[in-house]
Amino acid sequence: MKILRGDQWNVDFSGPIKLDEDQKKKFFAFLRKELFASVTEEETDEFRSDRIGDKIFGKEWGDPKELALIFNITETNDDLVRKLGRSWMSIDMRRGYLIPQILEEAKKKKVDILKVNLEKFISDFLKEHEKEIIRKREAKKAENRKLREEKEEFERLKEEIPKEEKLIGVPGMNITKESVAAKKARFRELMVSLSKRKEMGEE
Repeated sequence: MKILRGDQWNVDFSGPIKLDEDQKKKFFAFLRKELFASVTEEETDEFRSDRIGDKIFGKEWGDPKELALIFNITETNDDLVRKLGRSWMSIDMRRGYLIPQILEEAKKKKVDILKVNLEKFISDFLKEHEKEIIRKREAKKAENRKLREEKEEFERLKEEIPKEEKLIGVPGMNITKESVAAKKARFRELMVSLSKRKEMGEE
């Protein structure tokens, strides 16, 4: 059994553990007594392949309780690191992203942000903007997929072009100057695209 240590004291097991009810009780008692102050169990219908210890920023933001906490200016980033088990940078970035949005939403709805139930306000905001959030998330996934595919194509052409140049005109190979020229043009196109992405910090 391998225990993975994630960001800010989150821990997880590298793989599933099969236990009957009696074994589970004894195992949990051991963990609480010998290793951890708190042990939680979550119900799931499928095996989770990405473990807490695999990534630093593995947990999605979206819980209104968490978001209400990070909106609270009396809580420092260091306080939230301890309370939420997230990294300082993750909290700082989320604050920079969320706070202007919530203030803008409160202004639009003419709500006094100091008097409103912040957790409910954020929850309602997330529900209202769920479609937009999903759209942006899917667009980001598609963009990342496109970037990955472009990198793979770039590396493939980088290897193919020199080899095919030597085979131009060889009987049975169906490789021509035109076909190689087309691949060179695509290679240059990808080079420009990937260079721009790198300059913009997208890689």
